[in-house]
Amino acid sequence: MYGGAPNVIANAVLLAAIPAMFALVNSQPRARAVAVGVVFAALFFPEGVVFSLPVKPDLDKHKLVPLLLLIGLLVSRQPKDVAPKTNHLALCAGILFVGSIGSVLNNMYPIPIGAGMALPALNLTNVLTKFLEVTFYYIVPFQLGRIAFATPENIATLLRWIAIFGVLYTPFMITEMVAGPEMNVWVYGYHQHDPAQAMRDGGFRPMVFMAHGLAVSLFIATGIFSSVILGQIGQKILGLPAYLVAVYLGIVLSLCNSTGALIYGVLVPPLLLFASPRLISKLASWIGILIVSIPLLRAVEIIRIWDIIRFVEKFSPARAQSLAFRFSSEEMFLEKWTHQPWFGYGGNARGFVYDEFGRGLTIPDSTWILLISEYGLFGFAGFFFLLLGPVWFARKVIVQAQDKQFQILFSGMVMILLIITFELTINGLFTIFPLLFAGAVLGSCENFRQAQPNPSR
Repeated sequence: MYGGAPNVIANAVLLAAIPAMFALVNSQPRARAVAVGVVFAALFFPEGVVFSLPVKPDLDKHKLVPLLLLIGLLVSRQPKDVAPKTNHLALCAGILFVGSIGSVLNNMYPIPIGAGMALPALNLTNVLTKFLEVTFYYIVPFQLGRIAFATPENIATLLRWIAIFGVLYTPFMITEMVAGPEMNVWVYGYHQHDPAQAMRDGGFRPMVFMAHGLAVSLFIATGIFSSVILGQIGQKILGLPAYLVAVYLGIVLSLCNSTGALIYGVLVPPLLLFASPRLISKLASWIGILIVSIPLLRAVEIIRIWDIIRFVEKFSPARAQSLAFRFSSEEMFLEKWTHQPWFGYGGNARGFVYDEFGRGLTIPDSTWILLISEYGLFGFAGFFFLLLGPVWFARKVIVQAQDKQFQILFSGMVMILLIITFELTINGLFTIFPLLFAGAVLGSCENFRQAQPNPSR
């Protein structure tokens, strides 16, 4: 945290999540309760404030809220659409747990980092820590999405609330575009991230109450996609035409000084509008294969990173310099990772690279590099197959489905999942939305197959 400590409001808000989430589940339909609870918490709850447990990990809003909602759903009397019908979640969870255990057992020794300093060895208590981390941050939100959004109607509910909250968030964003990243300080008493990273091209990139400006801009891009999908099936958002909401959110996104999200906002809506659901699912499947191939492509230098930097330098030397630092850091991470490729270095900055004075030389910007450094290939494979397996399952469902509205909703959901998963190859995992969407896509696939006259065919 930067510039202060969380005040009493920040702690009170996180504490209030406990009764609030249970009240939501017991007073609202399942899909609406989960959509409102997850999105509201991601956008407005304090970032970095935690409930400390006797063992790590601590519970922040990203772990606490999905856990409360899932418990609420499991103990409530609401009907549950999803029963375990595939082994995908169990398989990926097993890979992640094996990777977690292996990362601990493979790192029970200190690592010297220079100037007489060393990073401590891991021990068997870290096995429980890793187990809980995987469960709270990966498995719980995935299963929550699988239970809550496993029908076309529930998918539409999730997309609608994302678009609604996107609109409601824009006044806060515009305030920070003018005044700088101060909203979190005004309400919760501290900067949740380095304010310098909010300065872009002579303006400010809003963070509001989220972890980073990149998280805000990606959420608004997701709101654009959601609005376009809902517009295709004739639904309105806040009483307004969905396409009009998409245009409004697009204008706000263009002011966010976030190039990557803006590219998504420009390229994806035409694809959703004019490509057939089958083409979207086919494209998503191939891009998914590309994502899981990144370590191999980087290792054999098929992805030529310095050619990318030289291309970007023609348009923006400053961004090319930023990319060069990022890629150089990733190269150092990968060089160290090759010495322990299967299980990585177990976290706690053990996979980072240091100079002779013990100063860190690397910063893990992207989720994929952090996963492969901490958990090795097991962690990388378990996580990305958890997210992308439903993308591949969905292709057959979209081909078989006869209902046009279902095809539009489902293929749109798949495209959103693909985009926010692809973003993890560039930036961090700021929210649980990728896991929530992946669970929703898997749950919809399972329900569709269950409803077929001959599911085994």
